Amino acid sequence: MKWIWLAILGIVIMIVGSVAFRVGTAKLNYQSSATIEIDAPADAVFQLVGNLRNWPRWSPFLPANAPNIQIDQTTSPPTMYWADPRGGESQLTLDRIDGAASQIDHTLNSQLFPEMKGTFQLEELSQDKTRLTWEVSGSLPDSFFYRLASSNYGQLMSSQLQQSLERMKAVAEKGDNEEDSPASESTPEKPATEPPADADTPTGTTTK
Repeated sequence: MKWIWLAILGIVIMIVGSVAFRVGTAKLNYQSSATIEIDAPADAVFQLVGNLRNWPRWSPFLPANAPNIQIDQTTSPPTMYWADPRGGESQLTLDRIDGAASQIDHTLNSQLFPEMKGTFQLEELSQDKTRLTWEVSGSLPDSFFYRLASSNYGQLMSSQLQQSLERMKAVAEKGDNEEDSPASESTPEKPATEPPADADTPTGTTTK
């Protein structure tokens, strides 16, 4: 019986050592991307990204039950605030809306997660067909859980981005989206609560 217990102890030591090595050498920085082809004009796809009023229809950052979504499309940069049901405030800004370059940059700040940067790049394949690429990058919180999950996080994020682009594709091909210019909205409601005090809101320009 003694050798059985020694074998079990050896297995436990190997597992603990493997976990400790994985946690100790984890890389917290991540980069993820997803690409999709949409049967819709580039201008229509651009509106789905460049107009924040369209984001709740496809964005992975907005929980379905997120209360008090407030959008200020007239600021520079355009900004959206919402209360995360898990706790805390979140803020999304469109730092750069460049129609000439077919590119939109964004920043997500949350009290639950470190800052994340992202870029949408549109490519017009034909009059009614557009390729859209979404890239995001950031750093995971420095905790045991995220260190343990870091090796798969980039892949999981890419999968989430792809699912979001699939939802955007469905909306774009249906042809049902806000038609207002990304930088021209009527005076919006001000957010019920102030954005997080520690949120680093970047500045940007709108060239659309």
